[in-house]
Amino acid sequence: MPAAVAQAAPQGLAQIFVYSLRETAAHLWMPVKFDGEIAAEVRRGRFFTIACDPGPHVLIIEQGVPVAVEARADRPAYVRLDWHYQLGRRPIPVLGVVPARIAEAELRHLSYIEAKKVRSAAVLKTDPRPAEEWRLKTRK
Repeated sequence: MPAAVAQAAPQGLAQIFVYSLRETAAHLWMPVKFDGEIAAEVRRGRFFTIACDPGPHVLIIEQGVPVAVEARADRPAYVRLDWHYQLGRRPIPVLGVVPARIAEAELRHLSYIEAKKVRSAAVLKTDPRPAEEWRLKTRK
C-alpha cells in the first residue's frame, strides 16, 4: 500500500471502484467513460475510484460492453474489467459489477493509477483505501 494519505469521497457521495486484474489482457492504458465522459485510464494491475452522486450510472470502455451501476452512499460499488474471448476474433473488453467480498480481496493486490491518468474531477487522485499497518513478526 502506498504511503500516500487516503482520500475519502466527500460526504453524501458514492464511490465506484474500477479495476483490472494483473492477469488480464489489458496491457495498454484503456480510457473508461463514466456517464459519457472519460473518467480515467486503467490497465492491468491498476484501479481508480469515482466519487459520484448516488443513483444509476453507466461505465464503458471503447469497443467494449458497458455496465450499469447503482451507486450508493452507504457502500462502494466495484466494477472489474474482464474479457470475452471467441475463437477467430479479437477479445472484447467487458465491464462487470463484482460483489464487494470478492472485489475487496482482489483490490488488495492492485495499485492506484498515476495522477496523470485521471481525466475527470470525479476521480480521486490518490488511493482512498486506508493504509495497512505493517508489523514485524517476532518469535515467542
